[in-house]
Amino acid sequence: MKRFALLVSLILVAVVIVPSYAAKPTPEPGPVCAIQGINRADGTASSPTVNTTYQLVTLTGPGTFVSAKVYAPADNYDNNKALQVQLVIDGKAIVNDNWDNLRDVNSMGTPFGIYGNYYALIIGFQQPVIFNSSLLLSVTTGQLLVPYSITADVIYGQ
Repeated sequence: MKRFALLVSLILVAVVIVPSYAAKPTPEPGPVCAIQGINRADGTASSPTVNTTYQLVTLTGPGTFVSAKVYAPADNYDNNKALQVQLVIDGKAIVNDNWDNLRDVNSMGTPFGIYGNYYALIIGFQQPVIFNSSLLLSVTTGQLLVPYSITADVIYGQ
């Protein structure tokens, strides 16, 4: 009888208790964020003047910001040092800095570099950012000479 009770106990442990502690299969990985309706908005300031703000891209929410790029011809770096880039989401300044201060990869996720014949500032974060009411990407020129055009692209979803 003791052997039978021991056998039943071992069967219960093997069939009922152990499987509940066993590793469960991992679900299939999915997308980080299922963004609907991916779009691209762009804007250009042709022949910009000194000490002027140009609203390159304005979006109304709700939406999801994925990334942005602001670029200008790399004819003379000193021309581009005067550019102040602002990314404002729902009234809050997310990026608001001079190109010269954003030259390397930094905590804001905004690397600046030379890509072919253009200086470019790439804005992106680890996760897409949701905006409820508005997104504004603008550039303010300084007192130095400015490039002959400034262009911006924003990738976003609905």
